[in-house]
Amino acid sequence: EAMSGHLRDWVMNGEIDLALLYDNSDIGDCSSSLLMTEDLWFYAAADDWPFDAAPGTSIDLGEALNTDLVLPSERHGLRRFVDRVARAEKLLPRVSIEMDSLPQIKKLVARGSGYTIISPAAMHDMVEDGSLVGSPIANPNLTRDIYLVRSAAIQVTRAIRKCEDTCRHVVADLINRDIWKAALIE
Repeated sequence: EAMSGHLRDWVMNGEIDLALLYDNSDIGDCSSSLLMTEDLWFYAAADDWPFDAAPGTSIDLGEALNTDLVLPSERHGLRRFVDRVARAEKLLPRVSIEMDSLPQIKKLVARGSGYTIISPAAMHDMVEDGSLVGSPIANPNLTRDIYLVRSAAIQVTRAIRKCEDTCRHVVADLINRDIWKAALIE
């Protein structure tokens, strides 16, 4: 488990066999298949919601980007994605803290040190325990693709195929249970 920038490097170098990545460009000879699409949400501490609209209600991208954001550095796919969409909309994200550790981002947001834009699956545990609240982002929706990427450094064996199948099954289960707010690609 790591941020997508690290996973991409590891799968390309053959340090790991498979990875779920949000971007299948610049992956060398690795193979990839589109697995699902997911929406990104805005998150805040339960006692620090910055908008008039209640949590769970869609908020505009411009409003989300105008808060003190805690995001990964520009090396990571999430940050590049948010920056790319912001540029396309002629908006500038207000990033107050760059942090390349998901657990630390979650802790900072939960204690009210900022806000973040991230996958609901990454925040599910803290939403469930009531420490975080979130809303989908609209105008535009922040939707990104997720790929199952296989290292080119490995031999494709029956075991690798079984791991890929298991990964697809687990992802489908998480989507069906609404833990991962995504649309599975059949």
